[in-house]
Amino acid sequence: MARSHPILAIVTALYLALIATFTFIGGDDEQPPSPVWALVVFIGVGLLLTALSSPRRWWVALGFGWLGAAWIEAAQSVWRPPGYASIVDLAFGALGTVIGVGLVVAVRALRARAIVTAPTAAPVHPHS
Repeated sequence: MARSHPILAIVTALYLALIATFTFIGGDDEQPPSPVWALVVFIGVGLLLTALSSPRRWWVALGFGWLGAAWIEAAQSVWRPPGYASIVDLAFGALGTVIGVGLVVAVRALRARAIVTAPTAAPVHPHS
C-alpha cells in the first residue's frame, strides 16, 4: 500500500521515528510522562497504519500498534531508570491504537455505505 500512498508512508515513518526519539531522549528521568501521552500518541499510530493498509487488513495495523507499544515499554525497562516503564502505559498505548484503527475503519465503512446507497442518475435516452 505504501506505493499507492508515498506521502502517507513518509509521514508515517517520520511519526514513528519521532515517537522512538521522544521515548528515549529528553524528559525527566525521574518523572515518566502521563499515560495519556501514550493514548494520544498511539491514536495517531492506529490512524496512520490503518490508513496505509488495505481495508480488509485493519487487524495488521492493530497488531503493529500493540507491538510498538510493547516494544517501547520493554526498551524503557532496559534503558531508562527503574520504574519508568509501565504496564499502564502499555495498556493506554494499546487502547490508543484500538481507537485510531476504529476511527479509520468506521470512516471507511461510512464512505462505503454512502457510495452503495448513493442514488444513481437515471439514464438519459437522447431519442425518447
